[in-house]
Amino acid sequence: LERKLLSRCPESVLLYQVLDELADKGWQSDERFAHVFARSRCQRGHGPLRIRQDMRQKGLSDSVIEQCLSALDIDWFELALAAAQKKYQSLHKDPRWREKLYRFLGYRGFWGDQIQYALEQVHLECLD
Repeated sequence: LERKLLSRCPESVLLYQVLDELADKGWQSDERFAHVFARSRCQRGHGPLRIRQDMRQKGLSDSVIEQCLSALDIDWFELALAAAQKKYQSLHKDPRWREKLYRFLGYRGFWGDQIQYALEQVHLECLD
């Protein structure tokens, strides 16, 4: 919020006073923003690496990011699987679907073991 408003407010002293007042009243909170932001990214099917990167770009501190991600009650393996199953619908006829799905999940920000789990489960579903 500070970074966004700093370019629009000619008096930075006034801006910092207002931001401090908002924080004191609990109307502005990096922690609350981080939780809402992380949840919205999870609903889009993004993994922990991508969420962490996006949060850093928003200017959140590493401690807030780590606290937020550890507090999330998310099964990253199942989230990776859900994203893989959804993407597989458009790739199932492609002979290189595994490679494309691996790249897709990597771009979405999942760890290698989460990607492997999702690929194995999708492959098992293909055999059924």
